[in-house]
Amino acid sequence: MLARALLRSGAVAPAGLWVANRSPEKPRELRREWPAVHVASNDEVAAGADTIFVCVHPPDMQPVIDALAPRLRAGQLLVVIANALPLVGLAQRVPCAVAKVIPTVTQEVGRGSALAMFPPDIDPALRERLQALLSHIGDVVVIPEALGRACANLTSAGPALIARVLQEMAEAARAADPALDAETAWKLAASAAAGTGELLAQMPPEELIARVATPGGMTEAGLDVLHRTAPAMWREVFDRMRARESETRKKMGPPEKA
Repeated sequence: MLARALLRSGAVAPAGLWVANRSPEKPRELRREWPAVHVASNDEVAAGADTIFVCVHPPDMQPVIDALAPRLRAGQLLVVIANALPLVGLAQRVPCAVAKVIPTVTQEVGRGSALAMFPPDIDPALRERLQALLSHIGDVVVIPEALGRACANLTSAGPALIARVLQEMAEAARAADPALDAETAWKLAASAAAGTGELLAQMPPEELIARVATPGGMTEAGLDVLHRTAPAMWREVFDRMRARESETRKKMGPPEKA
């Protein structure tokens, strides 16, 4: 996703992108669309690239980074996209600068926010270079690392959570009136969500709600149910996600110097 977003936006020329992957088919798919992209080994990417994104599951992160470390050098920037690995632990393992970025799937269409986290001692030029690169595919929001999980819940996980809520809303509408077919229900829900996103870019949610929900009306009655039930649901969702990240950190173990 990240490679395609950078290529489609023009942030990186195809000949300037080097891709390594455990599954050879994925880079081949990328090259069918952009033949100039280089498919290489991890070592070749680490040795030649200025900015290196490590996009693997958190349990695989440390072994991959330890394997890359001997090839890395000062002046490069190593970027991880998993929040579970602390920057302090990452910096101890490699000889180059480090950063953390949490992208979102909506950047495939040039929308959404990429969360960026930096150690306090990073070279300002490297920080600016990464932010400029990411600015081509969406908004860059720099946050303290301590807020990584809370913000990622909204940006990275947000599209999946929103899609699931919309799916359930469409299914509930069908349950209320079985004459409504699934395709129409989903089309209407998705269209409403797309339009709502555009409006929320122009006005606060309170204003939008007030424009739709007339006092004593049907929408107000539905909003009352959400007001009573949704906060507890979202607290459980975010608590569960935070707990899972904590479990992942423990499995990864304490950082060790490479």
